[in-house]
Amino acid sequence: MDRNAPGLPWQGIASIAVVIALCWVLPRLAVRLGGPDGHWTAYLYQYFLGGLVFAIGLVVIRASRACDFRRPGEAMWFGALAGGYVAYALMHGVVTWLAYAVPFRGVK
Repeated sequence: MDRNAPGLPWQGIASIAVVIALCWVLPRLAVRLGGPDGHWTAYLYQYFLGGLVFAIGLVVIRASRACDFRRPGEAMWFGALAGGYVAYALMHGVVTWLAYAVPFRGVK
């Protein structure tokens, strides 16, 4: 086979297979961890699958050399992207927990 022939390399095919497998596994894992009617199921599903898509985006950013850590400030912005995702997920988790943990007696 010619190395310069167009086509998808085996790494690309393996990556696509892993993503498809994770798209099948992650929702089932979220239901198993949160229960089919649990209030954490949607949260787990959202951040498991969203995290997968976000991680793929970060890999594409690095692979395309859109973010070069040798340039000033690039590592900081890359870290801000990753840290922002984690911080938002934690904030959403705390608000979700508070919504179910703190009793609400209604408005008079």
